[in-house]
Amino acid sequence: MKMKEVYKIQKDGSYKYKNVKVVDYPHPTFQTMVQIQKAPARLRSLIGKKYVTIEKAVIAVDVLSAETLIQKGYKQAVEEMQEMGLGLEL
Repeated sequence: MKMKEVYKIQKDGSYKYKNVKVVDYPHPTFQTMVQIQKAPARLRSLIGKKYVTIEKAVIAVDVLSAETLIQKGYKQAVEEMQEMGLGLEL
């Protein structure tokens, strides 16, 4: 099953997804390999990583974005609980 194309193809042949620039990085075994070239600060750990297909790179961006949101929400919830006199110490 093919994934819906959620990324944009740029004029220079690179791909753009959620402000992340992905470029082709051909390999003798994996002709569809891509590499993440640029990303916002919250996703900087992805820069330089290679993926077998553009779809796998998109999944990696989504996973890291979701993990960041979850962690941010947890910290905010703990802070709110502490303000109310309930909660845990970090």
